[in-house]
Amino acid sequence: MRTSFIVYAALAALGLVDNVLAMPTSPSNPVLVKRGVKECDSDSDYTGPYQDGQGVYIESDKISHPYKFPKVRKCWHDYFAVEASVWKKPWIKSSGNIYCTGTQLCSATQLNGTQVCQTRSQTVSASMGLKIDAAVSKGIVPGLSFGVEFSSSIEDSACYSASSTTTCTWNDKACHTVWTQQQMVLTKGYERKRCNWGNGDVTECMRSWEQNTPTTYTDYGCGSKCEDTNYCGNTNGQPCQ
Repeated sequence: MRTSFIVYAALAALGLVDNVLAMPTSPSNPVLVKRGVKECDSDSDYTGPYQDGQGVYIESDKISHPYKFPKVRKCWHDYFAVEASVWKKPWIKSSGNIYCTGTQLCSATQLNGTQVCQTRSQTVSASMGLKIDAAVSKGIVPGLSFGVEFSSSIEDSACYSASSTTTCTWNDKACHTVWTQQQMVLTKGYERKRCNWGNGDVTECMRSWEQNTPTTYTDYGCGSKCEDTNYCGNTNGQPCQ
């Protein structure tokens, strides 16, 4: 037993044995030794806007085991969210034509929004996307001091369709349509590949990512005529001139 310990210690001193207990770095101290940070999957330097360790640590994902002489090593992919902001998509027609001709009063009592789906960078997995949104909903990602709500349908289908019992009422005997405007959250951050080559964790490379997710907040517009369009992408509720 003593002989085995001496042999192991000698190999460790020569750098031939990894620390088998290497764990992901604590999010409270995420800055690692850097050996010229590259853009992941590229020979170019990382030119993104973020610094290593900046933002809110989300979780580590996609553990890999690259070979570096004389043995297989271990790498983690750490995800950080740096900034989040709320924005709204352009107004879009979300109903068919409602003809009020010959009526004193007509209404639409069940309003539905057009389906809007989450989009994210290819390097962000569906499961990681949900964890990013969870951090945003808690209000801990810089840029949003308040939490926002996401539908559980995002987890199932990555899409959301609004529905409301709000009523649109018209008394002008004209033709009308209902329009909706979906609130979105844009979250930005970066992925950091962190490897242990036998002498502690180092940052191997970084790359930026973005994610857009619809919230459960939707605006409804009752003031549009059937001939109104929004080919110009207005976000102020006004039809194109």
